[in-house]
Amino acid sequence: MLAQGVRNRKQRMVLSIREIAASPPVNSAWALPPLRHDIKPACLTDLLQQIPEFQRALFPNSRRAVTQINRALKAGRFIPASDDTRRGSLYSSVALAVDRGALSLAGHDITTRAIQHLESCGGKSAKLASALKVYSPVTQDILESRDAVGWLYILGRLEPVIRGFRPISDIDLHALPNRLTKSAVRTWLAGAVPIAIGNEIVQLLRNVQSLQLSGRFFPNPVFGGIGAAMGSDGDWIAGDTLVELKCTLSGVKREHIVQIICYAALSQQPYVAAKIPPFTNLAICLPRQSAIIVGTIEDWMTTCGAPSSGVVFDAILHYFGQWDEDEFHSRRHTV
Repeated sequence: MLAQGVRNRKQRMVLSIREIAASPPVNSAWALPPLRHDIKPACLTDLLQQIPEFQRALFPNSRRAVTQINRALKAGRFIPASDDTRRGSLYSSVALAVDRGALSLAGHDITTRAIQHLESCGGKSAKLASALKVYSPVTQDILESRDAVGWLYILGRLEPVIRGFRPISDIDLHALPNRLTKSAVRTWLAGAVPIAIGNEIVQLLRNVQSLQLSGRFFPNPVFGGIGAAMGSDGDWIAGDTLVELKCTLSGVKREHIVQIICYAALSQQPYVAAKIPPFTNLAICLPRQSAIIVGTIEDWMTTCGAPSSGVVFDAILHYFGQWDEDEFHSRRHTV
């Protein structure tokens, strides 16, 4: 029998953070450290890697909470990386394909942005844009279609290219047909992803589907920047819950929790709140562990040993905003 707080859907689990992790007393000396002078402005996920001291101070009980969460996750059906994923170190490519698939299955347009970027680059990029224009995935049972899974894989591989992190040459376009008929493009996409990786992506997406929360789906909410924290986008909002998708093999990490709490803090800025739906709950969706962990913002705070959201949000916004103070102003122009 599964532990209290777990609802089983054929080993797919919805877990309540309040019920799987204890809430310790809040340290009366809780406070965030000063922002270091050597910090480089970055998007939130990259910035958090630079400031482990911020993460430790924000959630002083995070180690205990993460251990309890990952213990509960062991009750779910685990989906390992395929041999092809491991050999090619394609973990990120698989995760991005799942991210694209989750948005597509929810009815979101995942091609227009990619096509616009590719067309602006010309050459082979423009040819790939033309292929994506020609292709239309099936409207039903998309996960039964090999070419549709290949389409998701290619769009996932394009994400770091669009963001300027990788060159287009990272994507093998040698087999892309010269004559871009619908049939030729479907055949190319069907062969664009190894069968084992395609099956892995399908399994992960089926878990995402089964774990989807109810309510209006709002994709990629953008949380504007402040000081050293540049603008970043989340995965989606479902109803009144901000959901972050993590296709991690190792379960939940402290930085995952810090990330969603920082998103919640950034959402308090008026110009951000005006552009995205309000939310009161936070969730981490873990398709490899066949689970989603859900709780109110306050539940996540207390589980990790932090004070109330009002105190924490003000402290987070002040922490990142220190970059705009006079002592950091001159350095900002030399980084």
